[in-house]
Amino acid sequence: MSEELFNHQDFETLKSIGVEKIKRDTKIDASRILDILERRFEKFDYIRAKGFIHILEKEYRLDLSSWLEEYRLVHLSCQSDTCEDQAEEEYHKKIRRKKMVFIGGLVVFLFVALLLLAKLLKSDERIDTQSSTIEKQTRSQEEDFVAENNEDIQPPHEENVVEKNKGLGEEDGQSQVVINKSLNELGTPIFGEIKISSGEILSLVFERPIWVGVVDLQSKKRSAQIQKTFEIPLDRERLIYSAYGSFKLSVGSNEMRFNTYKPIFLIYTPSGGIRQISKEEYLFANGGVEW
Repeated sequence: MSEELFNHQDFETLKSIGVEKIKRDTKIDASRILDILERRFEKFDYIRAKGFIHILEKEYRLDLSSWLEEYRLVHLSCQSDTCEDQAEEEYHKKIRRKKMVFIGGLVVFLFVALLLLAKLLKSDERIDTQSSTIEKQTRSQEEDFVAENNEDIQPPHEENVVEKNKGLGEEDGQSQVVINKSLNELGTPIFGEIKISSGEILSLVFERPIWVGVVDLQSKKRSAQIQKTFEIPLDRERLIYSAYGSFKLSVGSNEMRFNTYKPIFLIYTPSGGIRQISKEEYLFANGGVEW
């Protein structure tokens, strides 16, 4: 096509607007705008060229059909609708190929991620084998889901509590101190003087499934589960026995972190709130029975 085609007033108007203003108005990349103004048809496939020209025509109310007409003559070597259809079909083929490449890359990424995750899990298991006896025994039960309110379940390290605590008499004074305390005075408060309302939820979050037992001090009913998260309603006096002491405890906006391999014993009473207690205090509150 001859140069007279682009002496069309609308195209000259577009050139006079300038690259920077067109970029601000249309958000088209400056290099693309310059390619259009310089008629570098080889820089575009037909679908993109048509799209850019449509944006410019709409923004500045110009007729730039002459640009597309020369594009078809130079780039597509024909003016028929068939060429336009072929260009659009080729464009969609490119899009489909890109999608296939993306999906293939995503599959490879997920496969590698699963391999890395499996390797990390195995590494974590090797570290866990070096932890305390309580950890090892707890881990051996992780695959067995324990139904709530099952009174037959035993903590991970079952032992004869009566025999173990024999000798805790007046000689060391420990047993006498515990007996002289009420349930509200056992141990130390978890959240200091903060008042815990009855009916709130005590949340325990572990890094992996752990055995936790709960004793209702009024009915003496027991329940236990092995899982990562526990939601315990504070609607009555309760004893809580965690076989592993690395977890986050929270009630509402109040939080506390425990970080130990040893068991943790807790008690809740409406008057005393949530308190951490010793093993001896737990046995006292539970009538001398560990579980």
